[in-house]
Amino acid sequence: MRIGRRLLLLVALLVTAAAIVIDLTAGVLIDRAVSERALERLTLESGQLAREIERRWPLAGDEADPWADQAGEALRARVTLVDPSGRVLGDSQVSQRELAGLENHADREEIAQAAVAGLGRSTRVSPSLDRPMHYVARRVGSAASPLAYVRLAVPSAELAAAGRSYRVTLSLITLAALALLGGLAYASVRRVTRPLESIARAADEVASGRYDQSVERESDDEVGDLALSVERMRRTLLQQIGRADAERELLSSILSGLREGILVVGHDHRVLLVNASLRGTLRLPGEVPQGTPFIQVVWDREVVEAFERTLSTGQEVRRRVKAPGGVFELTVVPFGGAGGIGPGAIGLFFNITQIEALERVRREFVADISHELRTPLASLRAAAETLQGGAAEDPEEASRFLGMLIKNTARMESILNDLTDLSLIETGAITLSPAPIQLSGAVREAMAAVEAKAGSRRVDLRNEIPEGLILHADRRRLDQVLVNLLDNAVKFNRAGGSVRVAAAREGDSIRVVVEDTGQGIPPDALERIFHRFYRVDRARSREVPGTGLGLAIVKHLVRLHGGEIHAENTPRAGSRFVLTFPARDAGASPERDI
Repeated sequence: MRIGRRLLLLVALLVTAAAIVIDLTAGVLIDRAVSERALERLTLESGQLAREIERRWPLAGDEADPWADQAGEALRARVTLVDPSGRVLGDSQVSQRELAGLENHADREEIAQAAVAGLGRSTRVSPSLDRPMHYVARRVGSAASPLAYVRLAVPSAELAAAGRSYRVTLSLITLAALALLGGLAYASVRRVTRPLESIARAADEVASGRYDQSVERESDDEVGDLALSVERMRRTLLQQIGRADAERELLSSILSGLREGILVVGHDHRVLLVNASLRGTLRLPGEVPQGTPFIQVVWDREVVEAFERTLSTGQEVRRRVKAPGGVFELTVVPFGGAGGIGPGAIGLFFNITQIEALERVRREFVADISHELRTPLASLRAAAETLQGGAAEDPEEASRFLGMLIKNTARMESILNDLTDLSLIETGAITLSPAPIQLSGAVREAMAAVEAKAGSRRVDLRNEIPEGLILHADRRRLDQVLVNLLDNAVKFNRAGGSVRVAAAREGDSIRVVVEDTGQGIPPDALERIFHRFYRVDRARSREVPGTGLGLAIVKHLVRLHGGEIHAENTPRAGSRFVLTFPARDAGASPERDI
């Protein structure tokens, strides 16, 4: 069905439904209004009749019925006069001879209400007339000593007939309004659908490929806006078609520039696309023509199985594969599959070689920290079990094992503190507050921190830094660097050896050297000593206390200052740590050999 007919039908249904609802509602309201108006009239007239009866009371026995007939004729209603006991004295629609045969009216609903409240109403079927009536009864006299009850009644049929006349008039008006609205709706719908049909014809022309058919805007309403939108769509399609080839070239360039390898295979197991990154990964000699059988491009069994599974089941497949270019996370996803043709597959090769290396470092780190914590934990447990086994009763043994507990607890605390510092440094949570520092004074304070340990090992500390050499650095972190290096130099030195600290400005940098006369560092360990928990000789880890994190912290702190650090061996079999910091307005300092 066309939209114009649907609109007309919808409008007709809505208007008809509204008219029916209005007609039904109005009919109910009219009936109610007629009934209420009639009851109001009967209420007023009953009050007038009650006052007249009270004025003329007492009525003789033969006067009541003629009075009721006269009042009923004047009011065009049934008038009934009832004495306090319920006996009917007169009725305008019952002859005087038949009055004696009427039932006692004391139990009538309206009479009972009037006896209590002075006024009573009811709507019911009259037993004497056998038809529905509206009744209004009023008491004559006081409630304590009523004289009589006067009752007025009108047939319900008369009220319904009066309401029907109003409803007929309303229905005629409604039908006339429906006819007028129908004509207006038809004219309005045609006014809307005529330009829509024109727009539809133009859209069909565009859909058929004839883009020269323009769409004219005939009005300023929503239909005109639609015509303007269709015309813009036509022009946009012309522009899109003109840019299609350029966009395909751009897509090809993007795919070629991606670092991730992409391989697209059709449902017929032939290659649709191989980007440059994947060609390098697979060590392919040149371009792969579209339509090349897939098996001629990829020989790895796991890659072939992944594509075969996706092409046969249409499910996504993930594999970790090795290729000449490294380790890759392969994700093969289906595409297409419409029109009864099986789906193709797109393979994405993500290079995870570095992730694999980081995972290996993580495993090594877990192993290192487990090794470092295992020894103090074992010592703590052994000491605790010994004390529990009875050593606590011996003061000397108890003191020795308590010392062991304190020593190993301190070692574990030191490891955790160093790990916290290293984590904060590596994540960038530490901010530096650089300031000009007298480097010679900073070294003197750091030497003071290790002076006691150096004295116990008879190691001589030498500060050969010239006065006046200024270094811009964070004082707290610089102290941490110097104390770590000096502590290692003392700890791994020989008895009677020496530790020498020298520094000088070299161009735009300041070079600081910490040199000892110890046992030196094996050549293959000069780079690895800056790794977490690395020890040159793990067998001596119990003899030489430490966390194995100090040099890792030193390396990161030096780099935070923009500097570099490396280790080397001296000709005299000792070791030397060389730190290079940027000389930020360090001022002229005497250069000397370090």
